[in-house]
Amino acid sequence: MEELNVGTVENDHTGDRGRDAFVKIKASLAELNKRTPTANKVTEITNDYELAGESWVPATGVYYLERITIKNDTENTGQISAGTSSGANDLFSQRIINAMGGPGSINPDGWTTIQVPDIVVRASAPISIFFNHGQDGDTWNGMSLTVYLVLRQIE
Repeated sequence: MEELNVGTVENDHTGDRGRDAFVKIKASLAELNKRTPTANKVTEITNDYELAGESWVPATGVYYLERITIKNDTENTGQISAGTSSGANDLFSQRIINAMGGPGSINPDGWTTIQVPDIVVRASAPISIFFNHGQDGDTWNGMSLTVYLVLRQIE
């Protein structure tokens, strides 16, 4: 990927330096978006769970945690939170995890996708993710979840 250097851009409206910097940024973002996301799967989460960083962060490179996709394999709806420390909710808070429904339901297969804040991870400093019911109203309610952490490589 082309390295960006936009520190020398001047907004003098007389040249193309600002436009050139915009084109470079746009090209770099386009290159990043071409990279195929990697989905790391964790199965059978049925209660508060620490997903150790070493188990989901790839061994090399730097990655952006793009989203968390959860498949609820039960007919029970629950509400959970997730964070980067025990009991925390800095990734998402009080999120309803829809039950797997039957044919004709809005969510027949029990999928929930959650966008998360900007989290960058690397093998040299992996972070854990804690799925929990630490916030008001959170409950596992007998859910059995399969969790996919969708990552996009940035370096």
